[in-house]
Amino acid sequence: MSDRLTTLHIKCVILGEANVGKTSLITRYFYGKFHQFCESTIGCSFSNKAIDIDGTKYKLDVWDTAGQEKYRGLMPMYYRNADIVFLCIDLTERNQSRLIENYNYWTSQISKHSDNPNRIVVLVGTKQDHRLQSMTEEQIRELLKENDYKYFETSSKSNTGITELFQYAAKTASSIVDEREKQIIDTARNNLTIGNPIIKQSGGGYSCC
Repeated sequence: MSDRLTTLHIKCVILGEANVGKTSLITRYFYGKFHQFCESTIGCSFSNKAIDIDGTKYKLDVWDTAGQEKYRGLMPMYYRNADIVFLCIDLTERNQSRLIENYNYWTSQISKHSDNPNRIVVLVGTKQDHRLQSMTEEQIRELLKENDYKYFETSSKSNTGITELFQYAAKTASSIVDEREKQIIDTARNNLTIGNPIIKQSGGGYSCC
């Protein structure tokens, strides 16, 4: 169990097209509810939850971004410094070319604007309970030409894969957040230890160089 005095925050952002089911993921995970019809997110919404990972407390900060094209210019400010990125694809989308187009757009945005080199990107297939894409995970990866990101299939309606998704991402990110905090503390201690050398002057006084 950690004796840390402050609670570290893990920043998570959820990306994907409009109506892909981003808000439903959050509603199910945070509140245990599912709404058949959700209003489109305007700009970005924020949710925060205290979580426990191996006896250590963290705060999971989740940013739910709007998928509409008119809001895209605002999105980079929300996913900078993200520790976790959920990249959502809609398993009810009939058009495979659209899946590829959407995936390529959001991955390019992550590469361009997310400035955390240790970020965790998770590919999330949504609406698994009503899927039209009957492809296996391997076929989806081949379609998107993606072999690096962890993949989860989820259904907010039937509560499938939601807990596992957030638990995996939060636990994986927690070690990265811990290491980052340790580096900050070590750097601060080194700076205090080194300080500025003091040189004795002939006149009996002291002067900092």
